[in-house]
Amino acid sequence: MPVPVAEGYERLAELGYSYGPAFRAVRAAWRLGAEVFAELSLEEAAPAGFAIYPVLLDAALQSIGLADGGGLGAGEGELLVPFAWAGLVLAPGAAGVL
Repeated sequence: MPVPVAEGYERLAELGYSYGPAFRAVRAAWRLGAEVFAELSLEEAAPAGFAIYPVLLDAALQSIGLADGGGLGAGEGELLVPFAWAGLVLAPGAAGVL
C-alpha cells in the first residue's frame, strides 16, 4: 500500500519532528504488512567523505515513521526514535538513490 509521504511529514511535524527541505529525502514509501519499503534520494549530491550520508540514514528512519502514521507503535501523539544499532554492514559502493 502506498504511503502519502507529504501528509506523513505533516503528521511528524505535529509530533514535534519538523524536517526542512534538505532533510526530506523520502521520495516514496510503501507498506506490505509490517514491512516498509522506501525510495530515498537527495536534492543535491552528498558531500565527499561519508560512508553513508547522515541525511539518507535519517531518511531511512523517517520512512518508518511516515509509514506508521508517525507512531512507530507508540501511544497516541508519541513518536519512538531508534537510538542504538547493532549488526549493521555497509555494502561497498555509492548510490544517489536508495
